[in-house]
Amino acid sequence: MSTPSANSVTLPLGSSGPVGPLQIFETRPDRITLHAIQDHELDELTGLSRPVTLAAAAMLLGAAIGLVPSLIEIFSKVSNHTVSHGDFWILLIAGACFVGGVVAGAFAINGQRNISNLKAKIRARAAVSMSPGNTQTPP
Repeated sequence: MSTPSANSVTLPLGSSGPVGPLQIFETRPDRITLHAIQDHELDELTGLSRPVTLAAAAMLLGAAIGLVPSLIEIFSKVSNHTVSHGDFWILLIAGACFVGGVVAGAFAINGQRNISNLKAKIRARAAVSMSPGNTQTPP
């Protein structure tokens, strides 16, 4: 049977059954570091705009990549002057998907950079270190 470490809490589950008492050990860190975060910073950290923008960028670039075989066929028709209106629409849609994906990707990268800077700013503030068993409110 394993033995608890200095940072573990024993949770007894009873002694019924042929196995005997079963213990689960919950480990905890030595110290917990607390940072002061303002409401607007918390909103920014938990905002859904970055994942949604990144998903939109991936979707649009994926659509543009999916149209590459059609674009190759369209460009082979250009020399014969047999490009139809449908080919023009495919070309327009592929271009719009590519441009939209690049713009959405730029927004997602900029948002990630802003969040990284905000996390660094929060971590640079004075922090309070507490032990896990301490129930006092930090100053």
